[in-house]
Amino acid sequence: MTYIWNRAERVDPNVMPEVVETSFDSWVKKQMKGFNKLSDKEKYILSYKINTLKNKKEINRLFQKGETSIFFPLMIYVVQSKEPKVLFSISKKKIAKAVERNKLKRQLKAIYTKDFSWNLNKHLAIVYIANYVCDTIELTEAMQKIKDTYEKG
Repeated sequence: MTYIWNRAERVDPNVMPEVVETSFDSWVKKQMKGFNKLSDKEKYILSYKINTLKNKKEINRLFQKGETSIFFPLMIYVVQSKEPKVLFSISKKKIAKAVERNKLKRQLKAIYTKDFSWNLNKHLAIVYIANYVCDTIELTEAMQKIKDTYEKG
């Protein structure tokens, strides 16, 4: 006998593929409930995954050779690239609590994906430099200034 990964039910190995498939189908239906009613823009926002910068060499190049600008409470590093990627950074020295840092990162990512279509051929590092937790309005205004600046140039 085999156990299903998220339940303590015993399932016959011959029947297991059917059980897994039906449970997966019901999960997909729950997740996609109301998805077809959304507009194309909302669907894109929900399905869009930010292309984050993870390569250590690219990150070092960005911080060493990148152009720097400050749009308080954010500092931005920019360097030309073929494939645009973004990095969000919040220092432990600036915001001590991990919960607050994670919340700010989520807000920045949401602003980045929702409000703006960033069609730049540049790597961006968006660094939070304020010593306090800013509200979403301040972050949105700073991100708007960043977008206006780098779309022109």
